[in-house]
Amino acid sequence: MSDVAAQIERIVRQVLAEMRSASSPPRDAPPETAGGKEAAGGPAEDVSHQAGDWVVAERVVTLARLPERWDAVQRVVVPAGAVVTPAVHDELLRRGVALVFRPSLPTGTTAGRVRVVSVSRSYDPAGLVRTISQMGFQVESERRECLIEATDRLAEDLAAGLHAAVLLSRHTAASLCLANRHRRVRAILATTPEQVAADASAVGANLLVLDPRAHSPFATAQCLRAFVQGIPRSCPEVFQTRLA
Repeated sequence: MSDVAAQIERIVRQVLAEMRSASSPPRDAPPETAGGKEAAGGPAEDVSHQAGDWVVAERVVTLARLPERWDAVQRVVVPAGAVVTPAVHDELLRRGVALVFRPSLPTGTTAGRVRVVSVSRSYDPAGLVRTISQMGFQVESERRECLIEATDRLAEDLAAGLHAAVLLSRHTAASLCLANRHRRVRAILATTPEQVAADASAVGANLLVLDPRAHSPFATAQCLRAFVQGIPRSCPEVFQTRLA
């Protein structure tokens, strides 16, 4: 190990020890990109999440926090001031994946609200709920026995100010038809992360219908991120008279 690398390791170990002993995380950790340079524009970039983002909520980023599969990952997004270990920097450089620091929510800002409703008895949505929460959103989860009741309730909640919803069901065609019969509901189907991002932008989607059995856990999480990262969305002006 070179002298520079050894010094970096010592600094990281010292910072981690201080963070474990302190009640709050350090605020002076310099932001870096995957190349080890300070991010432009101050302590954190103004980040709008993209379909290829892997979001880490923890303030200490180790190899254990990185994805197991990298098929669609283009950026790793971490909190402003997070401590990123040299091993993580090396792995991102090797894979050509960017490291981006996201700013904290301004004082007085309220995180977006998302509700996950499952009408599938065989699927545990805890992992998806955790994914949304790690992106900085307020998330609620509930189960419903009836698909009609689930779509009716979500339509009411969206009209009342809920920012977005995710409906987990293997009956995707029926879910889309039932949801989109309601005014102000703009539901789309989870297919691929790229298509979800494009469809959500095209209609200002506020509800994602997702069959978790149709995708791998990784693909499911990526579709979810692609949908949630853009909320709240407004209905495009061209569709205002029909979809708003």
